[in-house]
Amino acid sequence: MHLTRLHLVLLSTLILHSASTAAVFYVRTGGSDLNTGADWLHAKATVQATINAASDGDEIWVAAGTYAEHLQNKVVGGLAVNVALYGGFAGTETSRDQRNLALNVTVLDGTNTGIVFTINSLAGPTTRVDGFTIRNGWATGITNAGGAFHVVGSAPTIANDLVTANTADSFGGAILIAGYKTTSPVAHAVITRNQIYFNRAGDGGAGISIIGSSPEISYNVISLNYTTGEGGGIGCWTTESAKVCSPTIADNYIYENGSNFSDIGQTLGGGGIYATSDGTDGRPIPFAVSAPLIVNNLIGANGAVASGGGIVVIDSEIQAATVVNNTVWGNNGSGIYWSQTFPTIANNVIAYNTWGLERENEGATRATVSHNDVYGNTVQGARSDFKGLGDPTGNNGNISNDPRLVDYSTGRFHLQPDSPCVNAGDNAAVPSGWPDIDGQARILGSSVDMGADESDGTFWDATVPVVHVRPDGNDSSDGLTWATAKATLLGATTTAHNIAGEVWVEQGSYAGHFRLPAWVHLYGGFNGTETSRDGRNPASYVSVIDGGGTPGVVSSSLAGHLLSAIDGFTIRNGGVFTGGNYIIQGGPGGRGGGVDCDVSSPMIANNVITRNSLGSPYTTDESQGAGIGLYGSYATITGNTLFDNEVLRSSGTGGAIYLVSSMPLIDGNDIHSNHAPYGSAIYAYNSDPRILRNTIANNSQYVLMPLYFGSTTGAVDIELCKDFLLERNTISGSTAFTGGGLVVQSTFQGRVADNVFRANTAYDYSSSSGGIGGGAYIQATASPTGPMSIVNNTFSDNSASNFFLGERGGGLAVAPLSASLTIANNVIAFNSSGIWRDSSASYTPTLETNDVFNGTGKEYINLSAGLTDLHADPGFLNRAGGDLHIGASSVCVDAGTNAEVAAGELDRDGALRIQDGNLDGVAIVDIGAYEFTTDSDGDGVPNATDCAAFDPTAWAVPAEIGGMVFAADKMTLSWNSLSSQAGPGVVYDVMRGSLGQFPVGTGGAETCLHDNLAANSWSDGTVPTSAQGFYYLVRGENVCAIGTYGTRSGGVNRTSTVCP
Repeated sequence: MHLTRLHLVLLSTLILHSASTAAVFYVRTGGSDLNTGADWLHAKATVQATINAASDGDEIWVAAGTYAEHLQNKVVGGLAVNVALYGGFAGTETSRDQRNLALNVTVLDGTNTGIVFTINSLAGPTTRVDGFTIRNGWATGITNAGGAFHVVGSAPTIANDLVTANTADSFGGAILIAGYKTTSPVAHAVITRNQIYFNRAGDGGAGISIIGSSPEISYNVISLNYTTGEGGGIGCWTTESAKVCSPTIADNYIYENGSNFSDIGQTLGGGGIYATSDGTDGRPIPFAVSAPLIVNNLIGANGAVASGGGIVVIDSEIQAATVVNNTVWGNNGSGIYWSQTFPTIANNVIAYNTWGLERENEGATRATVSHNDVYGNTVQGARSDFKGLGDPTGNNGNISNDPRLVDYSTGRFHLQPDSPCVNAGDNAAVPSGWPDIDGQARILGSSVDMGADESDGTFWDATVPVVHVRPDGNDSSDGLTWATAKATLLGATTTAHNIAGEVWVEQGSYAGHFRLPAWVHLYGGFNGTETSRDGRNPASYVSVIDGGGTPGVVSSSLAGHLLSAIDGFTIRNGGVFTGGNYIIQGGPGGRGGGVDCDVSSPMIANNVITRNSLGSPYTTDESQGAGIGLYGSYATITGNTLFDNEVLRSSGTGGAIYLVSSMPLIDGNDIHSNHAPYGSAIYAYNSDPRILRNTIANNSQYVLMPLYFGSTTGAVDIELCKDFLLERNTISGSTAFTGGGLVVQSTFQGRVADNVFRANTAYDYSSSSGGIGGGAYIQATASPTGPMSIVNNTFSDNSASNFFLGERGGGLAVAPLSASLTIANNVIAFNSSGIWRDSSASYTPTLETNDVFNGTGKEYINLSAGLTDLHADPGFLNRAGGDLHIGASSVCVDAGTNAEVAAGELDRDGALRIQDGNLDGVAIVDIGAYEFTTDSDGDGVPNATDCAAFDPTAWAVPAEIGGMVFAADKMTLSWNSLSSQAGPGVVYDVMRGSLGQFPVGTGGAETCLHDNLAANSWSDGTVPTSAQGFYYLVRGENVCAIGTYGTRSGGVNRTSTVCP
């Protein structure tokens, strides 16, 4: 996506309007309102004075400059006087066609003190505002809608303008169109070929707000607008007096807009487009209609908390929307959402959104869904093409194939000519009169293509450009090579956003506080010479993004769904880190000290996020998520290390990660030594998180009374969530008053499976007494929407001892307020006590085939043992050393119930559940987090002797290389493969040294010819100098270990550091 494209569009349209014979008035900054305005020499100084002097049909030409005014169209006798205003003049032109908008920027500036232009009283299409930059309007107070344009009961033409940085407290951050010209000839506004960006609205329609009108909105770029309410780009409503809102929205670029931008509980968004027959207060308007025509638009990277990241059409059952030939991709929230209406949805590409098509309530008439390609929409790594409706793929021309966009992740939307969408649409569904997004004919082949682009057979270059950054770079350089690298991440991301590419960052420290936009992928860990991203090494070449003590080191907003990445950085000092030192006062609150995501879903991978801090014991600011904060986000958070992040406010939440109204995938991270009163590692509120395969250790709030009293809730706190999955994690070493490892409360359904809870403690430092639920505290809500399942976990060495109140669930504490709680297949052993039930709870959980064993009693408190529970030592392999696997003789082998195991479920290590561990011919799940198996990875080598029991490519440390020999060409060296001995994943290091420099490892002439070589041969054409010779050594390497170069004659291993 290139904003610079718009200037070409604007200039190319100027020839469409020939000079008028009506009077022309002139305005320039050096003029005088005492002048007649009859020519440039006698120009007026203000636009308003010139409007007042003009007559119907006149034109006003405005020279370059800034005019700080609040304009009102001229009204005589209650009727508008139609005048056309044109900007973009140098002040010498004699023909309108001579103006140049790019060179002669003409600004109408509202100075943030009022609306820029008010148009009312039945103004018609010849009231025109053309060629201006309109900025800094603010609609507030009584007239609080339409920051740049406040249009009521009129039909002006707004064309070729740049409308930016305007605000409305209610609707229409940039433009409000309320009603239309009702006198003959009836007319509606035309908004065409404008750039409308970075505008904000409090209640809705941040770019354009339409209330009871049906304007034409065509050929615009509408981007980076945002609202707390609905309709980030365009919003459409009706009123009792104007009951139709059916705009034509055609051939627009609508991208990076956001709805639901503040956390006030809204989930229905329309990040790109929102259309309803309801009033602006959400009240149904009887017999109202909202039936927009939405055709040939690019709608990408827009955002909503949940429903309708791209398009929302709702509550119109008399007539309905027509959504045809759009490309709707990468939106945060469903691509197209409808409810209580029956849209026609045809010939669209709907791809890579959170959900593709989402239907809530069908209404009396069914939608028509035909000839669409719905593909690659995902939530938490799982396909999610359809929600609330059946899969129509294969019927009515609908397909689900890769649309073959040039590169969707960098915003290049054209179809490649081999796309399955070419000639795959329905010609009958195509509205007449509108070209494709490039201005080409809409049907070029036998049938119309799907999506906004009609392929003309061009093969598009899919190469992703790279912007380089290094500490000694220069932001005035282009950044396209290491030699011309940029110096700052802000400069690099800005350039990458314009050219839609990656950013490679050399080792070093860089200032933070920049926005990571859509279509920009930021990678650290380079040494400044690499030509391939695979050559980087973040562990060796550390790229630091430093917040300098201010939270929000990196922000992600208005960036869509999985269209951006931050990967391979150390992100630190987002806030003043105290380490619990009371002398350091801390800093401001907020959300996301390290990374903050607002209605946006980046990929956050392979980073070290540390020493970020939010709030202080003295602040009243909300403090949430010192490491990462998410709101309305479907981010993927994978492979990161988060440690030493802190939330210091007494009610602060989420030491490492905080999420609200979000559905992230949190997978494979190391989360340790973080601090917060609530959820010292992870705090999830009103969300549906998927938390998998993480190591979560030693997370607790500081204890330094009277400032810090330890944690109130455990390392992971899941509260008021609709659903969640906590699976295959290890949670250990954390302390909190309630649920040392885990707290689940007021949550409607969820699953805790295949986790290890070890050495967590429930303790209240404020009263110096034991707490509730050392391993976990689980509350099953009184109004569940599904089961709450605690299945196949291992709880060991957890504690919840209270001197006065006794044991309260060293392993597990439960408060079942309904019958939805099932506890099955768990090992609960060697805790201070087993399972404790809150006696005030009105229900008892279902217990099935658990092994509850302490050896000293107190296995069950306030509840009875399950009929199939076991009470025996589970036989951990090395409990003292932290190894809670079970051996072949364990009573837990093949002792569980298969009924509680999900299809395809894996154990904590990734081994398939439900195996025949005791070899009796019947496969039964084991009890606990680990499934006993003789060969977990299926490589034929028993676990007991397999050095990589869960990696089928390795099973032994590579042995010494044998069979080394040169071929007849005296250049090609080969050796015996180690694949059969060590596994097929073995690779080789080949080094060469000089015979004149012994022993190995001391010669300066040693060279690593290749490391990690997959083949068992290498060719070296280097010829030794006269009277010299070379020696060659080879060693094997795999995930288990690096092998040996062999031994010297004295039996000492040869060593060399030339190959890493």
